[in-house]
Amino acid sequence: MSLEAQPKMKSKGNLSLLEEPLTALFCSQRCPGDLILKTYDLARAMREARVPVVGGFQTPMEKECLRLLLRGSQPVVVCPARGIDNMRIPRDWHTPLAEDRLLVLSPFPATARRPTAELSVQRNNPGGVAGEPGFHRPRRALQQD
Repeated sequence: MSLEAQPKMKSKGNLSLLEEPLTALFCSQRCPGDLILKTYDLARAMREARVPVVGGFQTPMEKECLRLLLRGSQPVVVCPARGIDNMRIPRDWHTPLAEDRLLVLSPFPATARRPTAELSVQRNNPGGVAGEPGFHRPRRALQQD
């Protein structure tokens, strides 16, 4: 997809995080118990190794991983399946935003107030948002708020 054909991105936070080699984190809506423990261990290991992470952080497991990751010092890019214009920033995101290690990025308009399955598919589609494989880095399409 050409840069001209991509929607304008909205962002809050440090856009230079897109220069990092981001590792995408995706978790299913439902996870078996043994995978939950392995995923916790993986999130802790990524935090300790300071691995830059990108994800939607929408499912319960992803939200828990984000909570663990934000306690670290590595860059994190959150790509919600909704617009961010009127999004309330959670309290535990304030410090990482102030420390320039968090970026919230979305191609969706302000009218997309709630995540939906359709918006999640669009966000996860290759060429959709940011990072390494499966994501495209639309430099000229970014719009900082």
